[in-house]
Amino acid sequence: MASPIFQDPGAIHPDLWLASQLARSTARTIATGYPSLDAELPDHGWPIGAAIDLLCMQPGIGEMRLILPALKTVSARPIFLLNPINPPNHPAFSYWGLKTDQITLLRAKSTADTLWAAEQALRNGSVGALLLWRNRFRNEEIRRLNVAAAASDTLLFLFQPLYSKIQSSPAQLRLVLRPAPDGVDIDFIKRRGPTSDIPLRLALHPSPILLAPRRTQVPISAESQGPYTEASTPTTSVAIQ
Repeated sequence: MASPIFQDPGAIHPDLWLASQLARSTARTIATGYPSLDAELPDHGWPIGAAIDLLCMQPGIGEMRLILPALKTVSARPIFLLNPINPPNHPAFSYWGLKTDQITLLRAKSTADTLWAAEQALRNGSVGALLLWRNRFRNEEIRRLNVAAAASDTLLFLFQPLYSKIQSSPAQLRLVLRPAPDGVDIDFIKRRGPTSDIPLRLALHPSPILLAPRRTQVPISAESQGPYTEASTPTTSVAIQ
């Protein structure tokens, strides 16, 4: 008969678990808003104060809708978007119930400036979530962000292309996202628990563009086409103290 200690190593220390079990600890988490996803995550939610690595097959496959419920949970505090691939869609954020004046777009040109801005946002103490996009994070960069995040209560989401999955990462949680009908398929390539060969099919909340009524296109003659001005997306920039 197996020893009770080996049946429940968490009785020794909350950071111990069997390879066949999801970790159970006193770590702070925020529910994802999707019960089937919560059931697959240690402590049943997105970890607070640790890097969450989302590896997307391509941008715009539903990654923002995936984290939307968590963003709404922390939306009483500012949400920072650092170097997003596409400009933020403020009408979509409004439709989702997020206050656009709480969403701040940050741009940094160099790697050093990007890491500095991210660390200041994490250490600020008033930021609800930091979303950071890069083509590739080096391990030492994620370690720096983990250290800064550990002392905060900020959600930290890192967005990378899918090819980054072949590299190891100190991120606590790593998920691969692939498009699927009405949602995404999620592969758990790193979590505090067992690996899984079967992706989780997750139906996401519909995108606003899919709910909008379709408009009939009216042909425009060549003579009526003239110069136009592309509307810019309003953004807010603030200094981080």
